[in-house]
Amino acid sequence: MTRPTGAVRDEVAPYVSHIVLPVQQGGRIAAIDVLRGVTALGILVMTVQLFAMIGAGFSNPYGCAWTDSTNVGVWVALQILFGYKDLLIFGMLFGVGIALVEERGVAASRNATGLHYRRMGVLLLMGLLHAYLIWSGDILYDYALCGSVVFLLRRKSATVQLIAGALAFVVAALILVGVDSILRSVDPQYTAEIYSANFSPSVEQIAAHNATFRSGWWGQMGARMSEALAIQVVLFPLGLFWVCGGSMLVGMGLYRRGMFTLQMATRSYVIFVALAMLVGLPLILYGLQQNFAMNWQAEYSLLRGRVYFLAASPIMALGYVSLIMLICRAGMMTWLTHRLAAVGQMALTTYITQSLICSLLFYGHGFGLVGRVDRVGQLGIVAVVWAVQLFLSPIWLRRFRFGPMEWIWRSLSYGVRQPMRRAIVPKVVVLP
Repeated sequence: MTRPTGAVRDEVAPYVSHIVLPVQQGGRIAAIDVLRGVTALGILVMTVQLFAMIGAGFSNPYGCAWTDSTNVGVWVALQILFGYKDLLIFGMLFGVGIALVEERGVAASRNATGLHYRRMGVLLLMGLLHAYLIWSGDILYDYALCGSVVFLLRRKSATVQLIAGALAFVVAALILVGVDSILRSVDPQYTAEIYSANFSPSVEQIAAHNATFRSGWWGQMGARMSEALAIQVVLFPLGLFWVCGGSMLVGMGLYRRGMFTLQMATRSYVIFVALAMLVGLPLILYGLQQNFAMNWQAEYSLLRGRVYFLAASPIMALGYVSLIMLICRAGMMTWLTHRLAAVGQMALTTYITQSLICSLLFYGHGFGLVGRVDRVGQLGIVAVVWAVQLFLSPIWLRRFRFGPMEWIWRSLSYGVRQPMRRAIVPKVVVLP
């Protein structure tokens, strides 16, 4: 069979190819793109903190240089509105992506296993490069490994996937409590010192961190490598694997129940929103109250004190998803949702671009602002980045089919250079 070329190939490829091909623009699910765009922007609210200051300030409102009431208040608001929810929604959407690849494989009467693992392999490589060359807090590595395992459950029923996802969150909570108990029983004093060093750093530790990341790119390499290794070797198996994998399974199950395709009953969406407000929000507020009552002592807040957030965040995340689905179904705020959908179509590019911008702003090979911008100023930076990405993403997609990172991911995964530019349709002028 002669392979079609150019624009014609893009139209007929899904019907004539012997392999599973990437989804074309017209086959996208708009509501999923909108949700992905919201999450891609929202994640910057939390990750900017890890660029702008020492990592302890991410989990502890008093773990950085800014401990006045305004900055602590900003931290509390971010924990309530954003903390962990962005990570979980991204995980759900990743699970949806796995389900979509499998569906397209079944529709083409082909096994999508090879394609899936090529996609995960390329994503894993991107994650490693991102972690060790740009920013140690990379999440692509975790998603690639979790996606490789979760794929094994892709053909299970939605009920099994949802139960398995919920159990994964239970395991994560049990690990937090279990690790805390083991460390306390082995050497309580040493454990307390380790906790404090990582959760309540001294002025000298904060200064050393800032000095390291204000140095040149190569001068940061040692710290960046050690942080990335700690996340991948310690945090991933103890927590991130279960949280990310659990959210992927929940996403797969709820996709099959119609949540992400606007096929669920309005009442179901409203119930999820109500649960977020009546159960998730009070849990987070109670967890914050308990941590403040314990004066944010490292021995409590670093592990046991996080259980409330771990329990509440999935409920809040599902409420957010439901609210956005209701907005999409009602056709509200189309002036914004079409821009969010464009950001969502370029979520990988959006994520990597945010890392590049923040590394140039805060690290020494750029403007070296680490330790110099408080939480309020960080939100200002986030607002500017949001505005730029919301403005530029639709413009880019008018000319190109994918974001640059998506193009690389797809081309390497499918083993075929994907068409990048959109076909230019000439305007027909009718003369009188």
